[in-house]
Amino acid sequence: MYSIKLYTNDFASNLTNLFHSYDFYDFQWRVEINKAGSMEFVIPVNHEKATATNLALFNKVIVEKDGIGKFIGYIENLQVDTEEIQVKCVGMLGFFEKRLYTASISSADIDTTMFAILTATNSAGATGISNGTSTGVSGAITSMDFSRSSVLDAWQKIANFGDIEFEIDTDRNFNLYTEMGVDKSDSIFLRYNTTQLPTATILEFDVEVDGGDMANSVTGIRDGGSTASKTDATSIAAYGLLEESKNFAQTANATDLETETQNYLDTSKNEFYSPKITLNPNYITESDIDLGDTVSVQLFNGFINVDLEERIIKKTVSVGEDGMETVSLELLPTTTNKLPSTFLDDIVDLEKRLKLVEGAI
Repeated sequence: MYSIKLYTNDFASNLTNLFHSYDFYDFQWRVEINKAGSMEFVIPVNHEKATATNLALFNKVIVEKDGIGKFIGYIENLQVDTEEIQVKCVGMLGFFEKRLYTASISSADIDTTMFAILTATNSAGATGISNGTSTGVSGAITSMDFSRSSVLDAWQKIANFGDIEFEIDTDRNFNLYTEMGVDKSDSIFLRYNTTQLPTATILEFDVEVDGGDMANSVTGIRDGGSTASKTDATSIAAYGLLEESKNFAQTANATDLETETQNYLDTSKNEFYSPKITLNPNYITESDIDLGDTVSVQLFNGFINVDLEERIIKKTVSVGEDGMETVSLELLPTTTNKLPSTFLDDIVDLEKRLKLVEGAI
């Protein structure tokens, strides 16, 4: 069973606990790599726990399923009518969009810097979040300047530079990884083949192939005006010359600019390919897979023919009043470099989006 723990805005006090179907319904939660995620639910307006104290804006929330943490965040929006209150929450990383950071960083390890930003933020005003662990993260920043940047923007800037991932877990720890999740490609198969329907383990999928943000010749520009240029001959031969000028704010060193420009080119030089899959709960459940896990993906319908290992970069779970879960995943091939922090949000869906399966198996 799902429960939602409601806390004061500083996590100092657990105000009350809500239980699915008894206290709330129309429930959905979503988590993403290096992004805030979201959660929402509905509670009757006359419910004894639907008080101004319990549902105050910026109160913190933790979602648990059978005692296992699934989501951490805060209340950002309430929509109230004559009968119901819809409570909309943002993942805890989103709270750090509302905290600012100013500093010049020079010759500092990436993980040390990420943790130091949280320490400085807590010194200015406690967040209830503590520094956690760094798993395999290495590398150093030569020079970056932040002037009243949001803390989340600073973290994402450094993460993109260092090609790392980060999260705030439901134990309220800020953790760093070279790569979240584990390899389950030998045990989890997301399969749909129109010629072998009995073998399908998913209900539906959409596949998006987009070249709108492609570039194979990138000029990076840093504060102060110096530039770095990177090209990819293989991509140019396949698609023609696709040029872009990219500004890397806060980068204060030519060496770091070279690294960031190359990382951006590696992300942009090929078409963007992202399957979106709805699981068949008879084969694979929410508890079987976590954010960052690598799974095997096999999709075929006569036009699409995919047989790849892919990572889960977004996970959305909708829960019915009967407790049944609908789990949707967004994936990225393991051969593809990590996306910039805003890439998925900025992309425009293709008019040629393929809705390949309409019903459940």
